[in-house]
Amino acid sequence: MSDPRTDLDRRLGAYAAEVVRWNRQINLVSRQDSARRVDELVSQCRIAGAVLGDEILGDWDTVEPTAYFDLGSGGGLPGIVWHLLFGERFPALCTTLVEPREKRAWFLERQADLAPGRPLAVHCGRWGEGSGPAVGTPAPGQILISLKALHLPDPVVLQGLEPAPGSAALAAGARIVIARFYPPEQTWTDVLAGDLGAVGSRHETDDYIYRAVERRVVGPGAGGTASLVISSYEAALKRP
Repeated sequence: MSDPRTDLDRRLGAYAAEVVRWNRQINLVSRQDSARRVDELVSQCRIAGAVLGDEILGDWDTVEPTAYFDLGSGGGLPGIVWHLLFGERFPALCTTLVEPREKRAWFLERQADLAPGRPLAVHCGRWGEGSGPAVGTPAPGQILISLKALHLPDPVVLQGLEPAPGSAALAAGARIVIARFYPPEQTWTDVLAGDLGAVGSRHETDDYIYRAVERRVVGPGAGGTASLVISSYEAALKRP
C-alpha cells in the first residue's frame, strides 16, 4: 500500500509543475520567479488546509457525501490543493471549481487526472449560474466553500447553493462552512466583517433557511502562514 503523504506530495508537485508550465500563456500567478512563487502558494494552501481540516472540519463525518466549491478558482489555489488534500479525508468528496475565464477554466480541467476517481468538475461561469450541487448527485450533508480573491458577502454565496429545478441539492440539516483564504500579504480588517453573517442570524432563499452558527478568524500563524476567515451555517428546507 502506498504512503498517502507520499502520494499527496507527488500530486502537489505535478500540479505545481503544471502551473509553472502554463503560466506564461495563461498568467496564473506572478511571472517573476514563478517556480518559487508557486511553491510558496502551494505550501500556504496546504498548511491552511490542514488547519481548516483539524480546527473546523474535525468533527465532519468522513463517509458523508461532501461537496467542495472553490469560487473564482483562477489557477486552482487553494482549490486544487484542497481538492487533493480533503480527498484523502473525505472519500465521498465532490469538488467543483468555479472560474469564469475560459483559459483558466481549461487549465483547471487538465488537473482532473491528478487524482483519478475523485470527482472534479469545472464550471466556466460565475457562482450561482448553474454552479451549485449537480442534479443526480447524492445530496451533500457537508459543504465547504472557499474564496480567495473574490469578494462576495455570505448571502450571495449561500444563494448560489439553490438547487436546480426538480433536484434536492442539500441534505436536511446540511452544514456549510465558508472559508475565506487570506495569504500573508493580504490583511483581514473588521470592516470586511459585514460580509459575514452574525452568529444566530438567518438568511432565507427560495428553498432554504440558513442559520449562522459560527464566525471566527484562524491565523495567521508563525512563518508567514495564511489566515482563514470562517463563517459556518446550518441549512433547513423551507416547508411548503
